[in-house]
Amino acid sequence: MPESLDPAARLHGLLDHCKRKNGGQRTGAEWASYLEVDEDSVDYIQAVAQMALLPGQVRTAFAGLPDTGGMVPYDFFLEPLPAIESAIYFGVQNQSGQLVHFVGKYSDAQVDRILSASALLKRHAGSPADATDLLDAVASTADELSTLLADDTTLEPDVRALLYTLADALRRTAQTFKMTGAEGVAQERDLLIGRLLANTELRQNVSRHPNVVTVLARLLRGTERAASFYNTTVEAGDGIHGVIQAITAG
Repeated sequence: MPESLDPAARLHGLLDHCKRKNGGQRTGAEWASYLEVDEDSVDYIQAVAQMALLPGQVRTAFAGLPDTGGMVPYDFFLEPLPAIESAIYFGVQNQSGQLVHFVGKYSDAQVDRILSASALLKRHAGSPADATDLLDAVASTADELSTLLADDTTLEPDVRALLYTLADALRRTAQTFKMTGAEGVAQERDLLIGRLLANTELRQNVSRHPNVVTVLARLLRGTERAASFYNTTVEAGDGIHGVIQAITAG
């Protein structure tokens, strides 16, 4: 696992990693190789969530740059992406030719995402004005799940303990932070989804308890905006639907 948690350093680390490769492969597989974890593991979900500390529209812009049917041409990254990253990282708009170069090469929609990302980094226009309400709602729902689990005598002890730990992490993150807490909530949400998707026994156990499924589903839907805004590793809409389907299917 790369030692640096700085998003800019990790991005450059990925670029260096790409330079040593030939041809192309799926973005997810490349990240898994760089992070030295299995692509289908919870560690992968958690590692990418920890790495991606920049606001979601920045990550969306990065992820949307290559459009080659899921394959990444590595030489694509080597010229424009470091300049774009630098422009966003320092809030540069139309200076030193960095975004001018980007505007000349890519679509207006992609340019708009870059410019919006710069504003997000400086906490100006585009910041989630209702972050406090979101975090309060998450904390309240996590409390409800914790109460439900505390009163439950039918779940396996280790399953109840795991779900309680995840609910507690969401509640503490939401209560501790306000603006920056939304990203913490999104990361904990990813971990919750990752656990549910990766652990068949956990899903089967949870699926036998409709009340727990209902509260989990509400918790996932309640945090959808955080996941959508910060573009975490599990997509908001389809991800929730898939997880709920997986739980109810056992």
